[in-house]
Amino acid sequence: MDEQVKICPECKAEYYAHITKCRSCDVTLVSPEEAGANKLPTAQGELVCIELGAYERVLEFATLLESSGIGAKTLNVRSTDSCSSNGSFGLFVHQSLAQASVKIIEDFCERVYPGMREAQERLAAGLCPACGADTKNAKTECPDCGLSLSDECGDTGCGGGCSH
Repeated sequence: MDEQVKICPECKAEYYAHITKCRSCDVTLVSPEEAGANKLPTAQGELVCIELGAYERVLEFATLLESSGIGAKTLNVRSTDSCSSNGSFGLFVHQSLAQASVKIIEDFCERVYPGMREAQERLAAGLCPACGADTKNAKTECPDCGLSLSDECGDTGCGGGCSH
C-alpha cells in the first residue's frame, strides 16, 4: 500500500496523507502500518454474550460489528440463563473477539452519545447525570431537576418506548 495515504480505522476508507479525519466516521485517520496493527484476533472459543437489550439496539450493534469484520449473533435470551438482565435479546460473539467487540461498541456509543460515559459515572456515584445533585436518597427522580432515575417507564405494555 502506498505510504502517501491514511486509513480510517472504522470504515477502512483510504484518504490522501494530508487529510486528518474520516468524512463519514469523523474519526482520526491512521497510517497503513497502524491500521494493520489493529487487526482482529482469530475467532475462537464459544459464543459469549456482550450486550443485552431491546432487539433494535442489539441488532444495531450486531450490524456495527459485522461492518468491522466481527461475526455477531443476535439471539432471544428471554428463556435462557446465558445472560442475566432485563433485556430480552443478547449480542453474542466468539470469546476471542469479545474484548475487541466491546471496544468497538463503546467507541461507537461515545461518538453517537457524547458525554454518556460521564453521565453513567455520575449516576453510579449517586449524582444526577443532568444537574449533579445528590441522588443517593432519591429512588425514582432527581430532587432538584426532576430527571427520572428509574428504569421503569410505568407502562406495563411498553408503549412508553423503553423496551422493557
